[in-house]
Amino acid sequence: MQPPQKPLAPPVGRAKARLLRLLQESEQPRAVPADGVDAAAAENAEAENEQFKTALQKLLAEMHAADIADALESLPLAQRAIVWRAAAQTGEGGQVLLETGENARDFLLAETPAETMAALLGELPGEEVAELLRRLPPAQSARLMRLAGLSEDAEVRASLSFDEGAVGALMDFQPVLAREEETVGDLRARLQKMGELPSHCDKLFVVDAWERLAGVLPLKRLLLHPPQTKAKEITVGENLYLFRPGDDVEKAAGAFERYDLISAPVVDDSGRVIGRITIDEIVEHMHESRERGLLSSAGIREEEDLFAPLPRRFRNRWQWIFINLLAALLISRVVGVFEGAIAQLAALASLMPVVANMSGNIGNQTATLTIRALALDKINALNWREILRGEFALSLINGIVWGGIVGVFVYAIYNRAGLAIVITVSMIVCFIAAALAGFAIPLIMRRLNKDPALGATVVLSGAIDTLGFFVFLSLGLIFLL
Repeated sequence: MQPPQKPLAPPVGRAKARLLRLLQESEQPRAVPADGVDAAAAENAEAENEQFKTALQKLLAEMHAADIADALESLPLAQRAIVWRAAAQTGEGGQVLLETGENARDFLLAETPAETMAALLGELPGEEVAELLRRLPPAQSARLMRLAGLSEDAEVRASLSFDEGAVGALMDFQPVLAREEETVGDLRARLQKMGELPSHCDKLFVVDAWERLAGVLPLKRLLLHPPQTKAKEITVGENLYLFRPGDDVEKAAGAFERYDLISAPVVDDSGRVIGRITIDEIVEHMHESRERGLLSSAGIREEEDLFAPLPRRFRNRWQWIFINLLAALLISRVVGVFEGAIAQLAALASLMPVVANMSGNIGNQTATLTIRALALDKINALNWREILRGEFALSLINGIVWGGIVGVFVYAIYNRAGLAIVITVSMIVCFIAAALAGFAIPLIMRRLNKDPALGATVVLSGAIDTLGFFVFLSLGLIFLL
């Protein structure tokens, strides 16, 4: 006898492809003709609409919330609204919202009636409700809390009280506590009565008689020790990794990565356990931070919805485009000052990009490594001078080596020793300047409480190009003409 087959979720990626194909085949639900039009056509159109809705609901019910969110971000606004209205009725609408990128999420929030939104919030735990409410204006957030009956919810109010970059904003309120005097047998029985453990629960948090954290009890110890063993006898009380709700999430993420944590307790000033932070929240935060850094380095302020209205997309990009324009105009004026020298020695014009491009590469390498070191908290008041000296020495060596190679090449092509020396010296000077700028710009941005990656590429490339042209053309004017 064959066992009954259980329905399985479509493989990753295939569900999204099926959804896109369904939308493509149907284009959109057919509009029902107005009164006075052939009744058969009206009935046919309505039947097609119902067939489309049924197929869409069935497919969405099989999909993971993260896959639905991924598909929503890939859809133009009209189709996104259709799919979202169906997804909101699957019972996973709240999770879909959480999995969706911030800008696409803003569109979904704007498309959702307040009553529907309140019902979706009721599906989520307190810390996830708070994550969504932070994206809304205060008045709208307060109204939704009233409609969802969450105005007095202690967990939601506690999560909203913390800054977005604090551990408290990411912690959940589902720590499983164990008392020091409880036995392994009692704990096993209590966990069995719970029926299900919170996600990513790899340890219990052991508390003393005053509810203060005394240590942690890994679940594997709970399984391996006899039932009569007391919790305090097998508790890990040394080298605890714990956080306070006001701690920086970046530092927590570093600790999770460094110590391979799955969960960690969050305690108040008196040492009482008030929540926990788990690896899934940390991974999501690290992913978002990496995306923000990537966008910032290109001069884009925030994640961009590819289907957002053009004015909004323009506002997201214009600032650094304007700065880049100013840099380009400055470069053009620097080159303009040396028009006479370029006219007399055409080789200067052909060799200018070599100096600028090579220097820009040195600067970008240094800036990238500096930004990464800052993110990992590896640059501090004790070592920054040593790091700076190292970058200076390395750029000097690179300048001598690669400047010498280019100098030999230039001499072989133009048979002019003076031109070869000028470009070699220019590359040495510009390599050093590029390394210093690549190190200094992220530090300055951090000092100003800005993202170190914010516009680093735009600012650095403009500064290095200007300096490279100026140094090379100045030396050419002085020593060759």
